Amino acid sequence: MNKVYKVIWNASIGAWVATSEIAKSKTKTKSKTLYVSAAVLSGVICFAPNAFAGTNTEGGIGQGTSISGTTSCREGSANTANQKDIAIGCGAQTQDRTGSNIANRNNPYNNSTGAYAGAMKQGGAISVGTGAVVEKGLGTAIGSYATTQGISGVAIGTGALSSGNTALAVGRQSAATADFSQAIGNVAAATGKGSLAIGHSATAEGYRSIAIGSPDIENADPVAGQAGAAYQPKMATKATGKDSIAFGGGAVATEENALAIGAFSESKGKKSVAIGTGAKAQKDNAVVIGDQAEASFEGGVAIGKGARSEAENSIALGKDSKASQATGESYLTKQSAPTGVLSIGDVGSERRIQNVADGAADSDAATVRQLKAARTHYVSINDNGQQGGNFENDGATGRNAIAVGVNASAAGREAMAIGGSAQAIGSGAIAMGSSSQTVGRGDVAIGRNASTQGAEGVNSNQSVAIGDQTKAIGDQSVAIGADVIAKGNSSVAIGGDDVDKIARDTELSNTYTEITGGTLQAGKYPTTEANHGSTAVGVQAVSL
Repeated sequence: MNKVYKVIWNASIGAWVATSEIAKSKTKTKSKTLYVSAAVLSGVICFAPNAFAGTNTEGGIGQGTSISGTTSCREGSANTANQKDIAIGCGAQTQDRTGSNIANRNNPYNNSTGAYAGAMKQGGAISVGTGAVVEKGLGTAIGSYATTQGISGVAIGTGALSSGNTALAVGRQSAATADFSQAIGNVAAATGKGSLAIGHSATAEGYRSIAIGSPDIENADPVAGQAGAAYQPKMATKATGKDSIAFGGGAVATEENALAIGAFSESKGKKSVAIGTGAKAQKDNAVVIGDQAEASFEGGVAIGKGARSEAENSIALGKDSKASQATGESYLTKQSAPTGVLSIGDVGSERRIQNVADGAADSDAATVRQLKAARTHYVSINDNGQQGGNFENDGATGRNAIAVGVNASAAGREAMAIGGSAQAIGSGAIAMGSSSQTVGRGDVAIGRNASTQGAEGVNSNQSVAIGDQTKAIGDQSVAIGADVIAKGNSSVAIGGDDVDKIARDTELSNTYTEITGGTLQAGKYPTTEANHGSTAVGVQAVSL
């Protein structure tokens, strides 16, 4: 077996090295017992993998090397069983087992370095540190009480635990408990198969989940006078769903295929996405992008700082935009409420959509240009700036009725009212003129204040009143002329009341006297009237 007789200081590499007794250091040597720490051991193994002891005068620790002090132990007390083994310290030895072994002085366990360290009878295992334990083959445990329980597992750090096969735990009390899991960071935990947790208190629980980030250490409760020393469950980065990813301090992804990126972001629905500081995707298939943005219903989308989607399948686009539940039928087309909405603002914070192409399909958006092209021409109604009835085009309440004008109203079936305050109440009635009114079925009133309604509320049917202030009160009566009244049923009154101009004309007045024997009196305005079944024709004519 190989033997090394002493350790000297190598000034070129700045480390203690094993060498033959013919080599010397730059300083005076003293015989001391060699104690090697985990850090020195790792560095030595890495920097001189091909060194061989015994006759090697250049220094280093190589395969098949035994190291022991020159005074406190007998020469040859450190022994290696295989060419690839390493034994460090007085009485250290490796057993005859295939693979690479490392051992330290007088420890009860094989392949270990440090007080109470133990490599549990498995080939190729390395344990370095007080209480460090390797339970399966090819495992590595470095650090006080570091523990490796799975095959080819690695645990590095005080209290680090690697219990899954090929699992990696690096950091104080880090834990990689599932096969192929990796936990890197202070009290980081990777518990799902193939999961990855990086950062202080980071937790990856789901299958192939990824959690990267650290909690708010500065505001965490102190432990032993040091803030953030303990596990921070309320603020830790967590990926608990299958194939979920949480990236950022305090980020949380709890469901399958969920993605949370950004400090304190939350993705709590299946296949949901939350990107941005404090972004929250609360339901399945929700997508949130922006600082403090939130989607609280399934399929919701919120993009922009503070954007909120508060309805299913709805989109809030832009800073502080809000999408709410759609209710009620659509205007004019009376379509039922849609399954979602798109909002680019909020009440009081509306936005204008620019550079939109003209729509083609029924469900396309229309532009102002299209609306201008579609407006009616050569029709004008002036309300003098004051809105009145029928402003919303709701004056025609009867079936197939028409109402045109301010305060115009067509209540009868197939009725027509044209003019300011015109009213067509009867079925098939026509009222044309300011304040004209038809009450009975088939009535016609044409002229200002023309009417087919009696003073006592007696309504006519199929009557005709044509003229200013003209009234046809009886059924099937006809009144034509200004201030003409047809009172009786089937009566006819045609004429007028204004004879003042005729009376002042001498020639016309004399002609009237010759024909009638009467005299026209100026300033008199008697009306032309006709009663039941009678006819009155002429100025001031009266049929009783």
